Amino acid sequence: MISLRSYLNNSPFSLRLLGLAVFSCLLTYSTMASLKTVHAMPPLWTADAIVLTVLLNARPDRRWGYLAAAFAGYTAQGFLFGMAAMPHSSWLTPPAVAAANMSGILTASALLRRFSPQMDFASGRDLAVFCLAAVLAGPAVSIVLVTVILRSMHMYWTGLRMLDWGFANALGMLFVVPGVMILRKADPDLRKAPLSRSAVAALAALALVSFAAFVQNRYGIRYVVPPALALVAIYLEFVGVAIGGVMIAGIALLMGFVARGPSDGGPQSADERLLMMQLYLAFIMAVNLPFAALHQQGREGQVHGHDEG
Repeated sequence: MISLRSYLNNSPFSLRLLGLAVFSCLLTYSTMASLKTVHAMPPLWTADAIVLTVLLNARPDRRWGYLAAAFAGYTAQGFLFGMAAMPHSSWLTPPAVAAANMSGILTASALLRRFSPQMDFASGRDLAVFCLAAVLAGPAVSIVLVTVILRSMHMYWTGLRMLDWGFANALGMLFVVPGVMILRKADPDLRKAPLSRSAVAALAALALVSFAAFVQNRYGIRYVVPPALALVAIYLEFVGVAIGGVMIAGIALLMGFVARGPSDGGPQSADERLLMMQLYLAFIMAVNLPFAALHQQGREGQVHGHDEG
């Protein structure tokens, strides 16, 4: 039986380019659909994070091909769906906005390859470089260029809306890139040693708590999500944070499409509530990524000390 991963690894390069273009188009369309239906952005923008992950894992001679495919997907979405969400845009808007997003992705990729080529998330230095390059620098470049483009075309979004867009991009990087990279590295080990019952139970509890936190607007349950993810990290370390982070991101994204989440309700505007949700998500990962790193380093130190003894 051929697995999906084996099929993708053995598929022609042209088919991979087509797949990335279509996937990028669909991911960016989901954001435009949210803007049009609930008049608010989803809490995470995952398209840039997926493209960055592809570039980081690609052969050097194929990176520009993948980048061109993503650009084509972003531009196609702009012409097919995005212009309907921004009625005052011109035919220059889709390729210009797509180029701005590609610039942010290229910035993050170049910085990561220059200062953290091995990308070990258990290392405090590599984790800091990732946050500076992918979570801060890349989204900042994208949002500044998009702002300039929109203003040059006399399309004015509020400063808070642009801040929400930048945070959504940064959160996509924070949740998706470490998750996919860690799971990709851990895949052989997971195949040899499946998850224990305790780890599966911890993941199930995290999914239940996360869904409860996003589907209603009571504050109490929201404070249970970070320790629930920490419990998963105790059992599975970075793999647990990766799986749990992707689960939380998926729930947040789905609830964002129906304007629900930890900040739902209250007197604030939609953009202000979205910003509060994004800060909440950032707090979850900001706490648990270092916690997983410290836990893994402590365990490895104990094993090393035991071997020396």
